[in-house]
Amino acid sequence: AEAPKGKRRSSIKRESPQPRSTSKRLANGQPKATKTWSSEMEKKISNSEIQIENDVQSLDPTEFDEQEYKQRAQKRRRIMIDFDADQGHLRRDEYTKNAAKKLLLHSELGKRRYDDVFYDQALHEVREQELFAEKE
Repeated sequence: AEAPKGKRRSSIKRESPQPRSTSKRLANGQPKATKTWSSEMEKKISNSEIQIENDVQSLDPTEFDEQEYKQRAQKRRRIMIDFDADQGHLRRDEYTKNAAKKLLLHSELGKRRYDDVFYDQALHEVREQELFAEKE
């Protein structure tokens, strides 16, 4: 009933073949031309590098003063705290208005229910009082 061990298939997945490397030759067999910068482009690049270095030297180190940075950060933080406080105030106002409306509606419904439940009893009591008043 059992298959012989030699005929069992391996459960290990076969490795996928490695992707091809980019071809080093063109379709006609000639080697690919390597890309080089033109002399004009080399000059532009070197000029740009020199300009960047000069710009770095001309920067004022006090421009990046840590004290000013901390003051700006503190100001941003204060502005955000004030904004959050204002928004919280608006949210609380909105909530109290909605809660007041719900409570008012709830109290009105409670009054109506009370009147419905005790209307007959109150009417009967008023009639008895009127009859008693007529008898006297």
